[in-house]
Amino acid sequence: MAGNGNGVGANVADFEMQNVAGERVALHTSCGETKAVWFALTAGWCGACETLLPEFAARYDQDKDNGLQLRIVVGEDQNSQPATEEYCRNYATSKNLDPSIVFCDPSWQTTFSNLWAYPQDGSIGLPWQAVLRGSNMEYVYGDGGSSGNAVDAINQLLSE
Repeated sequence: MAGNGNGVGANVADFEMQNVAGERVALHTSCGETKAVWFALTAGWCGACETLLPEFAARYDQDKDNGLQLRIVVGEDQNSQPATEEYCRNYATSKNLDPSIVFCDPSWQTTFSNLWAYPQDGSIGLPWQAVLRGSNMEYVYGDGGSSGNAVDAINQLLSE
């Protein structure tokens, strides 16, 4: 699927990222097999991310068999520098996260070239979240780009 844009309401084009298990994963690989794809962007310096990651992981564990896919995307290390693969692997291990759902995207370049972040003042707040419909990769929720919240979007998609 070529996609028709990168903003809320658009069908997002396929793109790949590498998880910390060393696998290249294409976004559309799960198209039609999952109900919701949830992106949670984080950084090593982010205190709010530290607090919310266990909640994200618990929600994923609860609903992965119901059609939820989670992608935790690490973009910066503890010093606000672009994340390296080694840093992202250590991050996943230290947070006891499944390496297949943790992705390394230095400075979130791949993510934000494919999903518009709706920065209000040129910056984004972390953790930043986006939700896509699994059947067609429609961008249904993005922090700053739509009303509501990620949990409501996920609940709606899982109930469809």
